[in-house]
Amino acid sequence: MRFDSIALAGIFSMVGSLMSGLVMAAEPAPSTVQVVTRPLIAGLWAMPITEKGCIEYYNFKENGEFFIRSAGERVTGKYEYELPALGENKLPLLTIRIKYDNLVTDCAGSAIDQTNDVQRQFIKWSAPPYQIQFCSAVDGSRCEVTLAKVLP
Repeated sequence: MRFDSIALAGIFSMVGSLMSGLVMAAEPAPSTVQVVTRPLIAGLWAMPITEKGCIEYYNFKENGEFFIRSAGERVTGKYEYELPALGENKLPLLTIRIKYDNLVTDCAGSAIDQTNDVQRQFIKWSAPPYQIQFCSAVDGSRCEVTLAKVLP
């Protein structure tokens, strides 16, 4: 079998084209930016109860679940964090729905079954060191609980 130089040049040219196509196809696609939002309240918060020598921890997860640890008490459930509409002069609203309470004594010394309770608090933010207050009034008055940010 005889190959002349024209036939070989044609074959090499075809192989080269195929290889360059394969190399080009293997290059990564352009990067895309994916924006992920998370609730502002997400993260670990702490409320020291100094007179009892105890710290109550609130962990708001990004998926809308929360976990509270207060001494031996463990509470879990779901939460919603609602921002006011633009132009509204009111605070964000935090609604927590308690699904589980282990009925063990908490930092305050009580063991109250909160299972199936729904609690609503308006959230008042303060600048660094990043604290929030749970308030019972939309205008930010009657704030009884202060939490400090521990982890993002």
